[in-house]
Amino acid sequence: MKIYIPLKDILLGPGKRFDPSVNSEAEVIGFIKKAYGIISSTMEVSITDGVVCIAFKDATPARINEALQNFSKGVSQAQNGNLSDALKLFKSVLEVIPEHIDARRNLAKVYLELGNIEQAEKRRKEDEENCRDFDNGSNGSFYGSSCCSSYSSCAK
Repeated sequence: MKIYIPLKDILLGPGKRFDPSVNSEAEVIGFIKKAYGIISSTMEVSITDGVVCIAFKDATPARINEALQNFSKGVSQAQNGNLSDALKLFKSVLEVIPEHIDARRNLAKVYLELGNIEQAEKRRKEDEENCRDFDNGSNGSFYGSSCCSSYSSCAK
């Protein structure tokens, strides 16, 4: 799927439109990706002849179903102590469904259990920012606490 927006119609803030004399195309692309948050990894943004093209990678129903199956497999692998396999499976889920909260949380937990504190902390920080928008209080299927509250106890 592609979305086309004239560059002059891009809003950088309330009532503030893109101004090519002030903002570079790279700044506008960065702004757009930041606005889309965690799903920006599934899109490509380009500007040609004053028109922004936002192209979303195809997340077909088959790929989504496969990702959901991989999530279940990842949970099972993690519960059985196969953390390297779980890590790969959770990453594969996020390639298709980057906003999958439980996969994101479980990936951070697996990094923590593997001793990769730096990656676990990086994920925790990203997810804390994104949780404000997406946390629905789900208990998850692996660690049993809501998205944002699980990290403080895991990191200790």
